[in-house]
Amino acid sequence: MNEQLPKKTKTIEIFLIVLGIGALILGFLRLNNTIVGTVKNNQSNSTDTLNEQEQDLKKLIELQNKDTDQDGLSDYDELNVYHTSVYIADSDSDGFSDKEEIDAGENPHCPRGQDCSLPDEPEIEDEKPSTAFDDMEVIDEQFKNIGLDPKTGQPINQQTDKQQRLMSGNATLSEVKEMLLESGMTQQDLEKIPDSDIMKMYVEMVNGS
Repeated sequence: MNEQLPKKTKTIEIFLIVLGIGALILGFLRLNNTIVGTVKNNQSNSTDTLNEQEQDLKKLIELQNKDTDQDGLSDYDELNVYHTSVYIADSDSDGFSDKEEIDAGENPHCPRGQDCSLPDEPEIEDEKPSTAFDDMEVIDEQFKNIGLDPKTGQPINQQTDKQQRLMSGNATLSEVKEMLLESGMTQQDLEKIPDSDIMKMYVEMVNGS
């Protein structure tokens, strides 16, 4: 009877070790699925919004680079700043182009020599209004909203430094333990596994071996 006790104890110890290793592997698998699932869900949920923002940005840039009536004013400025026609170079048909009248501080909506003052007629200020090109931060922000670096046009890496370290195999022991606890492993089970075994299993899991 007494001889069977050591064998039974050893069997229990082996079972606990196997259970701990299994819990470690399960924790890594759950972490990987959580990270991958989160990234995919975020990409799926934001696809429509990003596509709309990207189309709006393309339209904005196209208007800024286009001058349909060849009067020297971009279509963007005519539509959003001066509210003149993008198809007629001389919106008020007085013989002077919209740009000539704006540069002279005159109203491109009113023929030269006439008084077109109305209570709600917008006044043309002497100082030339700023255009979208004067504030490149607007363009930069649009690029960032669609997940692109405004300087390189490349996708911005949205992973945190901690996630990058975990996925690349450069995480610290404390980060790996924190990951396992967040994945469902209990503190009691975690303490049963030597630190060296935890890191070994982590490296093997990252390397796919």
